Amino acid sequence: MQGVREGGDDGVRICASAGADTLRLVVEGELDLGAMSHWDSTVGPLLQPPCPERVELDLGAVDFIDSSGLGLLIKLRAWAAPNGVGLRLLNVPRNVMRVLDFSGVTALFDVSPAELEPD
Repeated sequence: MQGVREGGDDGVRICASAGADTLRLVVEGELDLGAMSHWDSTVGPLLQPPCPERVELDLGAVDFIDSSGLGLLIKLRAWAAPNGVGLRLLNVPRNVMRVLDFSGVTALFDVSPAELEPD
């Protein structure tokens, strides 16, 4: 699995780069209902077998997330677990952490404290 895919419009840009064992996804803008079609067309094909060993999701440039965006993260986690794929959230901004915390799903994700936005 190698290469780069990009998709975006409607307030979101998704860049996916796939290496031998890691799929890195960088999301910029709004992770909401409008992002769903771009997610499906950009990321969906990369989640087909053979699966990567790890998925790194960089959310550092996400300035808004709603319940649709939260659902997308949970859906990615639900795909990763049974496929034996490690999932890590990188550069998680405060606004996204708040949504994860208030929703009670933070513990579902590997979020490195060193990569959290400073207080």
